Amino acid sequence: MSDALRTQGIKLEFTTDDPESSPNWLEIGEITSFDGPNSQTNEIEVTHFGSTHVEKIPGLHDSGEVSFDLNLVPSDAGQTALREAQDDAAMGHFKVTLTDAAKTTLQFEGLVSEFSISASTDDRITGTITIAISGKVEWGEA
Repeated sequence: MSDALRTQGIKLEFTTDDPESSPNWLEIGEITSFDGPNSQTNEIEVTHFGSTHVEKIPGLHDSGEVSFDLNLVPSDAGQTALREAQDDAAMGHFKVTLTDAAKTTLQFEGLVSEFSISASTDDRITGTITIAISGKVEWGEA
């Protein structure tokens, strides 16, 4: 039997409060999918005249971005807070809660770098939120 996790029940939450002091988390409504974080470690080339192959050492770790697709609900408090954070160029704290028994969380600080919407005939209005992560993504449990 597989230990794969279901997607139904994943939560994305946002706050501008300090996450260490009982923050007021706002759930972002009607998320339909997400992608990321897409982290990578930068490489610094240190090849020199005595090298027989290209040599590299690790550089800074970049936690990358997270993108969320959603059904646009203009009255949703969480979606509204993210639009306002983008308008204000404000950093915020984000928490993704997975569906495993431990309720694994990914928490990070970031900037809403994009909030786009799209629509087509005979369909729903959707949106995509992109968050540029600043610092480390912390894995934990709820």
